[in-house]
Amino acid sequence: AAVFGDGPGLGLPRALSAIVIVAFAVFTVDAKPIPLLERTLEKLGNASYSLYLTHGFVLLFVGIAWRKVFHGHYLPLYALVNIALAIPLGYAVHIWCELPITRAVRTLALKLGLSEKVTSPVPADEEQPVKVARKRRRMPIF
Repeated sequence: AAVFGDGPGLGLPRALSAIVIVAFAVFTVDAKPIPLLERTLEKLGNASYSLYLTHGFVLLFVGIAWRKVFHGHYLPLYALVNIALAIPLGYAVHIWCELPITRAVRTLALKLGLSEKVTSPVPADEEQPVKVARKRRRMPIF
């Protein structure tokens, strides 16, 4: 039970995570760019907010199932299962929820004349520009 948050058992997984991140940063400083890796990391970076919002649900449900099936053992496998489920779920939420909502809000803002130019934090390959040919309306001042 200490592995899931009520004791000192979280020290090792946290330390291993930190070591992996630092090692990746150190060993890739002078590395040649790998286009596929760059595109993948860029897409994950664009989906980072959705990943942040959804990973807790994965941790919760996998944790419940893991306790019942493995009684809290096999932590490396537990971590891999969480990662393997959290990343696709977060990316799916990004593609199917976050991007359409962002497009809809931008379109509405342009149609209402609340914005003339909207800068996009979303890469061009994931989103088509919104085209609305309307003049900006001024709000009446009372």
